[in-house]
Amino acid sequence: MTYRSSVFALLLATTGLAWQSQSLAATVFVPTNPDVNVIRIASIFEGFTLGIFDDQDQTYSSGQYLSLNTIADTVVISPQPGGTDYLATSAVTSNSLNLLGSAAFIFGLSLDGGSTWVAETYAQQTSPGSNIYNLAFNGVIVAVVDVQAVPLPAAVWLFLPALMGLFGVARKTRRLA
Repeated sequence: MTYRSSVFALLLATTGLAWQSQSLAATVFVPTNPDVNVIRIASIFEGFTLGIFDDQDQTYSSGQYLSLNTIADTVVISPQPGGTDYLATSAVTSNSLNLLGSAAFIFGLSLDGGSTWVAETYAQQTSPGSNIYNLAFNGVIVAVVDVQAVPLPAAVWLFLPALMGLFGVARKTRRLA
């Protein structure tokens, strides 16, 4: 394998990993005020469960979630004494979930009572600058929530061009030597 083809293969692998992680990751949200209002608007999925997970559980594997399987629900997010943890509590069911290290969380949808979960396919603002988002799963808007999305850091977007620049410098240096 030549140097050029190995660099190209590495770039493809890096791009593929970034694309895969982007498509599998759920949008991370934080509350805009101490509560999060969730309005279920889709009845296309009968018996589905909409849940809130800690933002560190991107694979939905911990089994710990706050179920929001109601027509409308309000989730109160309150800081825990003596630390950086928060407690998310459903106003309808009084069930709660510990959010570790921050007030950030993700949404998941289950069609089988909580055995398997999927991330939203997109979270779209209802209007620019608003904190009202439509949550869609498999292209169907399931709920409307008042939250704020956590933006990806600029480092994520600048990583690939920086990597390409490093390979270009290495190639040029190798050619001059």
